[in-house]
Amino acid sequence: YRRVFFYFYIMKNQIDRTLIFIYSLVQFVNTYNSISDPINIQFVYLSTVTLATSLYLILNGETLLNWRTLAIGGILYQTLFILLAIISVSNAFNKTESFVALSRYLQLFLFFFNINILFKRCEFKLKDLSLIFIFLVLGDLALFIPNLFVSYDFNTPPIGTRNLMGFAANQNIFAFSILTRLYIIIYLYLTTPKKSLFYSSIVVLSLSVYMILTTGSRGGLLALLLTFSILFLLIILFSKKNLKRMIVISFVFLGTFISHELINVNHSENNIQNITSFTLEGRSSTNERLQWYGDAINGIKDKPLFGHGIGNWKILAEKYAGDYIQNYRVPYHAHNDFLHLSAEIGLLGGLAYLLFFIYFLVQCFKKIKNNNDKIEPILIGLAVTVFLIDSLINFPRARAISMANIFLIGGLLTYPKFSLIFRNHIVCL
Repeated sequence: YRRVFFYFYIMKNQIDRTLIFIYSLVQFVNTYNSISDPINIQFVYLSTVTLATSLYLILNGETLLNWRTLAIGGILYQTLFILLAIISVSNAFNKTESFVALSRYLQLFLFFFNINILFKRCEFKLKDLSLIFIFLVLGDLALFIPNLFVSYDFNTPPIGTRNLMGFAANQNIFAFSILTRLYIIIYLYLTTPKKSLFYSSIVVLSLSVYMILTTGSRGGLLALLLTFSILFLLIILFSKKNLKRMIVISFVFLGTFISHELINVNHSENNIQNITSFTLEGRSSTNERLQWYGDAINGIKDKPLFGHGIGNWKILAEKYAGDYIQNYRVPYHAHNDFLHLSAEIGLLGGLAYLLFFIYFLVQCFKKIKNNNDKIEPILIGLAVTVFLIDSLINFPRARAISMANIFLIGGLLTYPKFSLIFRNHIVCL
């Protein structure tokens, strides 16, 4: 009987880990068409995996929703967000768009539930996630490096070209996706005793920074500089045993940066100029974002309680942007997820969405305060911080790759608090 039990335990464990891995592969779902946007098909992929995973968990005796799990802070805020999104449909100009958007948020809600249950069932750890993220970065490199050699021209260095933006085909998605994963991979670099993993992680981290630099994403570059500086400071304060390796990787990153600038010396604007240029003059992207933020704020003022309806901002944005809109270019997104969602479902809904991610940071602070090993919550917290920065200047909530990254990371913080109902008894955690 012990052998039979052990066999089924191992088989269940492997199935759970396989499902987590399948979730993470969303970036590889692509139309491979230089014109079309892969976002919709990636959400279809997540929806299919979520449905299959939900059926698997139910057949294995798991109850996906119960009052204990709904009482968890992160899940509570997500539940509140969904309820307010449903209420906002009554204000929607186009209710069909609202139902489409709502179905996507419900799918993501269930995705996060499934991840928490799978993590608990197979006792998933940060090291496991770092290995998955290394695989995903290697996938990006497999697409990036051949295109780099094919496209490279010393006279016109290919910073910001579409075919050097990985599977995301967007410079901001690609840069922030790589940066979010970078801090999880740094955990493996700082903690592994194996030389093979140590040196492999150095190579992967260096090439990750090179890809971020190549995108030319100013937000990604500034986020890298800010969060890495914070990491160095936190290591000095809370984890001095990792300081030596931290110094080593700092010099590796510096060498990567210098090498990139020397290779791209002929580019019209190098990354140093890109980082240090904070003036609004000549920065069309900055000026546009400020206009979009103002439009969203005006939309919030008009309907602060329940908003204009989930999924409807891309329709109503034309009303607020009419004074400066050009060539039928409608700002579908406010380029700030918290303002965008506040305009769609009200201030309370936008706050609930923000608190969902703030909850992750609070859990990290608690772990830093109470745990002897502080490097894990520090790195998870920095990965969440990268996502929050992305949310302030872009729209990762509409990107399947970005949401998969943050849910996989956030699940590490919330799954120990889950109460799982098995066939005949409850295990309270």
